[in-house]
Amino acid sequence: MATKTHSGGTTLGYDTDGTPPYTDIADLVRIKPPPRKRGKVKTTSIADANKVHSYIPGWREAGEIEFVGHFTKTQFATLNGFFDNETIYYWKVEFPFISGESTTHSNLVCQGFISEIDFDEITEGQDETVHVPFKVQITGLVTFTAGS
Repeated sequence: MATKTHSGGTTLGYDTDGTPPYTDIADLVRIKPPPRKRGKVKTTSIADANKVHSYIPGWREAGEIEFVGHFTKTQFATLNGFFDNETIYYWKVEFPFISGESTTHSNLVCQGFISEIDFDEITEGQDETVHVPFKVQITGLVTFTAGS
């Protein structure tokens, strides 16, 4: 049976050149990795006697990674600065160790920019911190490295 894990210990960091160390940006509550999507290219020709469209795989769409986090004032100012300055960074989601891993964390790395910042609803009597949802538009490949 496969080893299962929980999300506790997952972190998000950013860096200018993708070389460690990464700087952690927030205390994350939720991460939604990008869906894997690929376009399709129609290759149908009028010579097809079956009158059925044919396709080949097209370009991949990197998508967006969605995050929700708790931010200090300084962290939130940093995030807003990234958005305002249209800064592209390397982003690294680092997952906690699972059984059998002790040297290297599994991680997901990509380049991208902050494409959206929002605020969750704030209500009277709210008994938790304010959550800040934000999205990173990926530009280029997403790399996943399994831990060891």
